[in-house]
Amino acid sequence: MDVKLIALEAQASELAPATRAMIDRAKKGNPRAQNRLGEMYENGEGVEQSFEEAIKWYQLAAEAGIAEAQLNLGALYENGEGVARDDRQAAAWYQLAAAQDDILAQLSLGVMYREGRGVEQNNRKAFELFEAIADRGFAVGQINLAFLYLDGLGVKRNEMKAAALFSRAALRNHPVAQNNLGLLFEQGRGLPENQEKAAMWFRRASDQGLPNGQFNLARLLEDGRGLPPDRGQAAALYLKAAEQGEARAQRRLGLLNLEGVDGVPNIEKAIEWLSRAAKNKDPEAQLQLGILLSGNRVGEEQPVEGYIWVSLAHRHAQSDSLRADAEAKLKELETRLSPSQLSEAEARVSAWRPSDGS
Repeated sequence: MDVKLIALEAQASELAPATRAMIDRAKKGNPRAQNRLGEMYENGEGVEQSFEEAIKWYQLAAEAGIAEAQLNLGALYENGEGVARDDRQAAAWYQLAAAQDDILAQLSLGVMYREGRGVEQNNRKAFELFEAIADRGFAVGQINLAFLYLDGLGVKRNEMKAAALFSRAALRNHPVAQNNLGLLFEQGRGLPENQEKAAMWFRRASDQGLPNGQFNLARLLEDGRGLPPDRGQAAALYLKAAEQGEARAQRRLGLLNLEGVDGVPNIEKAIEWLSRAAKNKDPEAQLQLGILLSGNRVGEEQPVEGYIWVSLAHRHAQSDSLRADAEAKLKELETRLSPSQLSEAEARVSAWRPSDGS
């Protein structure tokens, strides 16, 4: 008898009756029981967690044509859990499940077509998959379809259709849709500009804990657009978003502390939050941190550290104006560094890698 099978039977003798019954059904070739047993092993439900066992049982059920098992197996290949990551294998299993009308498989396959992972990049196929999900009333399909309309990927750009799709999903209380609907109202894209409605949708997304929604609501509160200005409340929302790793909120929180939320600057907090955003690859935060560290507001000037962050800002800048500001600051800092300091700084810039900024 197979050693693994002996071990499985020994383990089964110590399991709950329902678990033993599931193992017995799976061993007898019931494909739905095999899929369920795979889920139990993947999640450690009633058995010791084991991706290896999960894959084995999912494989049997997937080969028997169970769409849910095909989806589950594809997800393990996509995430590299219990098996080497393999986007082609993931896409192949998703395709089999999607052909059986599995919503999550269609969604996952659509994302892979959009990103060109495991399949040849094809925005039109992504559009068709997302449209099929959206037409069945699922918010995730409506949101993904809206992004394609907004960017003109796989379909002619149509901001009004994007707005309508975001609206449908937002009314189903999906925070990502609510946040993006707020952005469209704020920018007047596909809808008449309306700062009050933008604030309303940002607040709904924020109340569900979405960091983007918290950040966007904080922006309007800080500027007094769509609702009365309130820097204190804005700072509190930036903090909530920043603690979830939202780099823009971390940067803005750093700048608010530099300016003084209540009129009193807090340089230590400013450096803390600007550093988090800078490590999170936010170029504006990198520039501001570099300027701050190389100046005299932090006590002893740190021109080497300043050069490193300004250089990274120059590398990561996404606008000509930011790149020009960073370049001008670099030229100034170069005159303050010795050749050895400059060599050290450039080596550290080359070796730098982003973190999540948390």
